[in-house]
Amino acid sequence: MKGLVDSAGDRGERDDATLVARVSRAVFGYLEHVSSDHAGTSAYSEVTGV
Repeated sequence: MKGLVDSAGDRGERDDATLVARVSRAVFGYLEHVSSDHAGTSAYSEVTGV
């Protein structure tokens, strides 16, 4: 996550809400991908309860 945030800062991004949303999608998308062998579970829902 640090790399994603640092890269955004290097490009001059300053919209915190947009950055949080994009990094969250990237992280949870990755977690979903690597945990795909657990059919029917969602990494996002496991962490957030949603």
